[in-house]
Amino acid sequence: MKNSKVVIVLSVLLVCSLILLIREYDAKLGNLFCDNTILESVVSPDKQKIAVVYVENCGATTGWVTELVLLDKNFDISSIASVISNNGEATPKAVQGWPIIKPIWNDDKLLIYHSANADIEGLTQLNEVNISYSELDQSIIEKYNIEVR
Repeated sequence: MKNSKVVIVLSVLLVCSLILLIREYDAKLGNLFCDNTILESVVSPDKQKIAVVYVENCGATTGWVTELVLLDKNFDISSIASVISNNGEATPKAVQGWPIIKPIWNDDKLLIYHSANADIEGLTQLNEVNISYSELDQSIIEKYNIEVR
């Protein structure tokens, strides 16, 4: 009887530890149970930074999330910083169904075109890069051949 209580307590502690580990991994490195697909990576003119756009799909009960992260040239994970995140309510959407983010470098500045209703963190500078934002309009969609639905 005493051994079965010890086994139960140890089992509960093990399960709680695993849950905490998964939550910690999820918070630092992205959702463990989601599919992430890189859509585009754009190198800065000075070849020192890379803007990477990817889409996250966590399944049928959630919307698409499109994010842009900024990396340094060495892909140092400590330099990763999320600049913008578009939720599933954003419009227009790509043909595949996710919100659109289009990064354009102009010297050391990064201009980010995005779908309306984007959840923007509002960063105007990150890793020595000046950032500005603009909603997508028809002229940008045509200029960069962005396919929308």
